[in-house]
Amino acid sequence: MERHPTSLQCEVMSVPVRIELTPTETLHIHRILSSKIATRVFCLLEGSKSLNINAIALQCRCSNGNAVKHLKDMVKLGVVKEEWIGGQHIYRYVSNEVAKFLGCAIRMMEEGG
Repeated sequence: MERHPTSLQCEVMSVPVRIELTPTETLHIHRILSSKIATRVFCLLEGSKSLNINAIALQCRCSNGNAVKHLKDMVKLGVVKEEWIGGQHIYRYVSNEVAKFLGCAIRMMEEGG
């Protein structure tokens, strides 16, 4: 899908970050930022190597189904990678500009700014 001039800005480690997003990517970011569970899941994965769905749901205090719903948005956005290892779905944070922006936006929301 073609990228549109829709852009968002945020400072990551005092460096301004500007990303251009498709409408679909913007929708996924909105869904993640508007859900406390989704932001918990993202922050958990951001600070972990990789986790299975049970560990994510347990640590985020939500159901497996809720965690999977939010993880699907993150996978489509490209900030989380899903792997199938040993009969389990394993999710891992992917460090890229969108993930850095999303992490920055979540921290700003937590600080109230």
